Amino acid sequence: FVVALLACGWPNNKTYKWSDTKALMNYGIENYEYHRFEEVLYDSSKLQPIPVLGGQTDNFDLPVYSDVEVRRDDAPPESISQTGLLLKKDEEIQVDVQMEKELIAPVSSGTEVGRIRYLVDGQPYRVEYILTTRDIPAINYSWCFLQVLKRYGIY
Repeated sequence: FVVALLACGWPNNKTYKWSDTKALMNYGIENYEYHRFEEVLYDSSKLQPIPVLGGQTDNFDLPVYSDVEVRRDDAPPESISQTGLLLKKDEEIQVDVQMEKELIAPVSSGTEVGRIRYLVDGQPYRVEYILTTRDIPAINYSWCFLQVLKRYGIY
């Protein structure tokens, strides 16, 4: 908490500034709590790879998945765990994760496929972006031809 006293100390009211400051500080201490982001930070290891429909793989019989990673907005990754918010006693930081269930090839590395939003009183305070980590090209004729050659042991 910070208090800035401006134009205080007029001769008739010299003691008001201290009683007002004390009242403001006590109000803040009694009604607000500091919450660190590390308490609610979403564990990105819970994110599962997303299936990609129509994507090329090394083997025709295998499904293809796109791995994902989290990128934080405008903040170095280490700084989010060191910051927090001053909240009313009945407020809390809520985590809202939204992510695509499946993708359609082609998929480029760095494509946004979801967001992790940290909400306070229903309003977003911080956003993290869920991005793909590699390119997955779409199935095409040359890939299909190569798969036929592999299947018959020619390639």
